[in-house]
Amino acid sequence: MTTKVFKAIFISTMIAAVVSFFVAYWFALGTLTAEAVAMVLVAIILLTLVIARLLAGDIVRPISDIDPDRPERALEVYGELKPMVDKLTQQKRRVAKQMEELKARENEFISITSNMNDGMLIINSAAEIITVNQAAEKILGIDGLPRTALRQDDPQGLKDAVGEALQGRNGYYDFSRGDKHYSLIATPVLREGIGSGAVVFIIDDTEKEEREALRREFTSNVSHELKTPLTSISGFAELIGCGMAEGEDARRFAENITREAKRLISLVGDIIRLTQLDGGEIPFDGEITLIDVARETVGRLENIAEASGVTLSAEGDTSTVLGTRQILEELVYNLVDNGIKYNRKGGYVKVKVREEEDGVILTVEDNGIGIPADKQDRVFERFYRVDKSHSKEIGGTGLGLSIVKHAALYHKAKIALSSREGEGTAITLTFPNAE
Repeated sequence: MTTKVFKAIFISTMIAAVVSFFVAYWFALGTLTAEAVAMVLVAIILLTLVIARLLAGDIVRPISDIDPDRPERALEVYGELKPMVDKLTQQKRRVAKQMEELKARENEFISITSNMNDGMLIINSAAEIITVNQAAEKILGIDGLPRTALRQDDPQGLKDAVGEALQGRNGYYDFSRGDKHYSLIATPVLREGIGSGAVVFIIDDTEKEEREALRREFTSNVSHELKTPLTSISGFAELIGCGMAEGEDARRFAENITREAKRLISLVGDIIRLTQLDGGEIPFDGEITLIDVARETVGRLENIAEASGVTLSAEGDTSTVLGTRQILEELVYNLVDNGIKYNRKGGYVKVKVREEEDGVILTVEDNGIGIPADKQDRVFERFYRVDKSHSKEIGGTGLGLSIVKHAALYHKAKIALSSREGEGTAITLTFPNAE
């Protein structure tokens, strides 16, 4: 570069010097007048400026044409630019690194939000949706961006929630789509205390609503189930207390009170057990040999089965599962007890245990009255009875199979039911292998 500048200055100076020499010479000879000399000098100055401009353009052009992606090529023309080129190269590397980091964060953000079950939107101060994940697109039916979050056809609740957030306050909106229920929370993005946008989360709380509905139903059923024995106990006790029942009647009423009290105790016990299972309050004992539990339980029910004319059996290998013995005993007891109650004289209940690749399999099979196909999906619900009149005759709280279901879930066991009306029922539980 120094060489080019020197050459430009030298050429311009030499031209000016030569022309000036001849002008002075001609003026001395009297060939040129003073006016002509002045005009020549002006011409020399203009010519020098033009030549200097052309030479300067030639000097500066390689600098102006430096490629930001390949600045090192400028060194081929001007080696003196190396410090500047080095800085440009370093800046380029820093920018490239920052772009890579931003791209990685963007990809990470997209990956996280795309796999979210809940919807998420980012809205700018003009109420335009600038970012939306797939869940929110599906829930709200958004197609294409940007679009306003305050469209005329949007629900008023959504517009109100977003409007609140854009004004710096949290906004809320509950709505339903089909059989799903959602809660929308709009949180303001503040900049110096002023709302500059909003982040909106759409949470699927269908399960929460279903659990709340089940809780209400359970509370209602519990109230009804408790009221029946309590009413009977109160009535019989009042009759005895008033002296209206004497002798044989008093004894019969006392038996009824005892029976209803036992039913009440059993019901309360089952409710407590379900609460414990739901809350995960019972610790595991360790490895339990399932066939031992089955045989002991069958032994406890032998007399009841014999009185009903039903044969019991338990067979299988000595496979073990991780669990709580008391809960497993109650699980098997409820299954075998149901098999006896909903059976006929000459019937059977078979308990089998075997280990397979999928886990330890427990099957309780009977040849009783079976379960109608249209009612099989509900038999594990709390207080549900297939035949209420028959259930009333044989007693029970209506919580037996519900306890079985929750005990299976507690032990991470899968449960399957197979039944044909008039032929019998088989309930199979698959427990994970003990590790």
